[in-house]
Amino acid sequence: MAQDALVAYHIEKIQFPPYSPELNPQEHIWKQGKSQVTNNRFIPKIEPVTKELVEYLNTTMFPYSLLDFRSK
Repeated sequence: MAQDALVAYHIEKIQFPPYSPELNPQEHIWKQGKSQVTNNRFIPKIEPVTKELVEYLNTTMFPYSLLDFRSK
């Protein structure tokens, strides 16, 4: 059924390697978040750091590219 939809809607199927974090945009976001918010810090309570990380994620524009697609 999925194969039929690919053909009917002219969708090109792309095979990714089984493990490819460098191709996963989310991995880059977590890496940046870690370096900006939690890197080399002692964290006695997780709640304040969680709020700080959420604030960082909500206020930062992350560059995104996947297979030559770039967001505006």
